[in-house]
Amino acid sequence: MVVIYLEFISIMATGLLAGALLTEACILVPYWQKMPAKTFLRLHHKMAPSLFRYFAPLTVIGTLLPIITFIFVYSTSKASWPAWLLSAICAVCLLSFYLLFFRQANNRFSTTTDPEIAAKTLAAWAKVHMIRTLIAIVGFSAAIWGGMPI
Repeated sequence: MVVIYLEFISIMATGLLAGALLTEACILVPYWQKMPAKTFLRLHHKMAPSLFRYFAPLTVIGTLLPIITFIFVYSTSKASWPAWLLSAICAVCLLSFYLLFFRQANNRFSTTTDPEIAAKTLAAWAKVHMIRTLIAIVGFSAAIWGGMPI
């Protein structure tokens, strides 16, 4: 019974994370790319703490829960373990993206005053973010698949 609740909560968490990343990719990123780099840097300095407070809990929960759910599902020999394995792999990939790219890129936005560096960093950020968003959607889809009654 615990596994069923864990699956449900994990599906919700991965869905919230995927939806938040998709919203950022489709609404915020195009908006940021249209503004002059100097304006973006000013906005980033103001908005970065709020964005962090919003995304950090979603990312932590949306990353940890699929991994924990996979462990529980696998340990109970439930037939849906391959779906949860895929969701957990996607979660590890999302965490890797943050550690290997986004942490440094966000820090660059916070420390630079050069509009050219900001524009180049934002262009790269947008591309990598779209990949991250697609992986989050795959992870969410796998979680839904894993949570379906067999």
